Amino acid sequence: MRRALPFAACFTLASCFSLNPAGPPRGYEHDDYTCDDGVDNDFDRLIDCRDPDCLMGGYCAERTPNNPDPEHEDTLSKCSDRIDNDQDGNFDCGDSDCTAILETCCILEFDNPSCSNGVDDDQNQFTDCRDHGCSQSIIPGFVTVCTGRTETLCTDGLDNDADGRIDCNDSDCAADPTCIETNCTDGVDNDHDNLIDCADPNCSGIMGCPQLMEHTLEACSNGVDDDGNRYIDCADHNCTFASAGATAEAIAYCAARAENSLAACTDGIDNDGNGYTDCSDHGCTLSTSGAEPDAIAHCLDSAESNLARCSDGIDNDGNGFADCADHSCYGASTSASVSDPDIDAYCVSHLEASFDRCTDSVDNDDNGYADCADRSCRTVTDTDPVTGRLRSPCQESVASPDAATAILNCSDGLDNDHDDFVDCDDWDCNYNTITQQFCLMQRGERGLVCGTPDYVLNHDAGAPDAGM
Repeated sequence: MRRALPFAACFTLASCFSLNPAGPPRGYEHDDYTCDDGVDNDFDRLIDCRDPDCLMGGYCAERTPNNPDPEHEDTLSKCSDRIDNDQDGNFDCGDSDCTAILETCCILEFDNPSCSNGVDDDQNQFTDCRDHGCSQSIIPGFVTVCTGRTETLCTDGLDNDADGRIDCNDSDCAADPTCIETNCTDGVDNDHDNLIDCADPNCSGIMGCPQLMEHTLEACSNGVDDDGNRYIDCADHNCTFASAGATAEAIAYCAARAENSLAACTDGIDNDGNGYTDCSDHGCTLSTSGAEPDAIAHCLDSAESNLARCSDGIDNDGNGFADCADHSCYGASTSASVSDPDIDAYCVSHLEASFDRCTDSVDNDDNGYADCADRSCRTVTDTDPVTGRLRSPCQESVASPDAATAILNCSDGLDNDHDDFVDCDDWDCNYNTITQQFCLMQRGERGLVCGTPDYVLNHDAGAPDAGM
């Protein structure tokens, strides 16, 4: 903070100013004072060190205590002290443990209005449904504008449905006229895919263009879908089967890149370039995909599919998931063809899927996420032994058969979800459409938790200025 000039110094200067007791004029947040006054000076809902203006300005450097003692970083105070309390290399809003606590306001894109306003509210470089706060909402059902989205705008250069594919590279745009080379003789790249006229697979066999084939060594090794069937090079049967027209050279080339032998299935390389390596590739595990017997045997032998391997803390099959986080272990109870009762029992006892396990600040299933940061907790409900009402570890206003029960959960003076926030000081009571009006009435001029100035009760009308 700035220090007042000594009286002597003021006396010698032509003039001196007095620091306004109310602080500097509101409208900016980029100095020692405005980044440490507990006020949202620039009206962006990001206060002090939660505001990128302060972070980028160097006013919020990490603090290191003299005698650090590792502890959980999972409370409002520990998520705003600029200390890496759990010593995981991240502090405050940079720590996923803190972003999972919505009351920290680290995430500001979390409801239908903020996920459809075209603004990067939390200034994390992702807007609306491209922000995980919207597309992967911590509380199911609070964001509905991002479900069932498709790439409806195919020329705006944006990934509208947040699936990683933009415009004509998204299958949603396959039938869009702007993504089809409809004129094959005008010398123009009509669908903006860098392929013009007869060089574009859209023109194959029409308007005087020859039928494009993907069956030669050149066509099967150029990284292009030459025949427009959405399969590239060796992923296209036209490159691997003589009956489909593949030349001997193309077949030999693809055979050398195949991931179906013991050697190719144990080298840690994605030999066929299909995005799957070794035993994660069906070419190593399924005879119908060309897997050789010794490759299949190896993958079966290293599979994470028995109790010993599902409880040793090791990613035995090298697919990035260990023990019960691997569908080979716990997927057996839901999707695999064979269910092992012993594995199921073990995984159930270790999963983060009960009220107690989802409120103990422990990553019980060792998947890197604790409590409500773990998706397995977000749908957990049980009966509160004290109130007899339905409760959830991740939602004070837990979904209930009637609005009265939800409002009761947000007004009974109890911390029903054990997150240290009670009733209308709990984020979800503020943004559940069933309880929001009630909380606006209760909070009055304070407005909603993490809300904009619009979310303040209009006392004259008796209703919020901004609805959901």
